[in-house]
Amino acid sequence: AALAGCGATVGTTPPAVSSAPTSSAAASPVATPANPALQAAVEAYSSDYLGGNGAGAFALLSSRCQLAIGSQQLDAEANAAEALYGALPISSFTVDSINGTQATVSYTYAVATLDQSDQPWVLESGGWRYDNC
Repeated sequence: AALAGCGATVGTTPPAVSSAPTSSAAASPVATPANPALQAAVEAYSSDYLGGNGAGAFALLSSRCQLAIGSQQLDAEANAAEALYGALPISSFTVDSINGTQATVSYTYAVATLDQSDQPWVLESGGWRYDNC
């Protein structure tokens, strides 16, 4: 199974959004605005997962993923991740997209094997939940 997620709390700064007008006809890419609640959820999930706290990571899964994965499986994965990597902090964090109650994020670590790209999250039960199962 692929590593479900990772990282500790880090106050990373998202890329700035440029408000300067462009001179070309093609629109330049614009960074997705920061979402502190989403970033906090990702960092908490990552910290719990890499820190061996399966119960904490399980609580941050979407209800769909909780049914698909199960708490015992996630607990075993989190314990293995802690033994292999330890609680590494997230080095960089980017919100790739947010569309209503769905978002994708990318983030990196000092260990490239753990890097996540376009990771899906969903807003449910009053908070952001990891939704890749």
